[in-house]
Amino acid sequence: PGDEAHDATLGAALLGRAHNAIARELGLAPSAAEPRTPALAAPGATFVTLHRRSALRGCIGTLSAER
Repeated sequence: PGDEAHDATLGAALLGRAHNAIARELGLAPSAAEPRTPALAAPGATFVTLHRRSALRGCIGTLSAER
């Protein structure tokens, strides 16, 4: 880990997973690709902020790895 190719794959996987999770909660079909990466199987922390027109709309997450 730490190389640009790994970082790009992990970034794309995380973004796709986030888009799909939001879509499911809104009752929409998931449509974003979620590239496979072993990093998603490791415990990790996630913190997400949502903005709309530069205004903070919400945030959720944790700064410590829980699952």
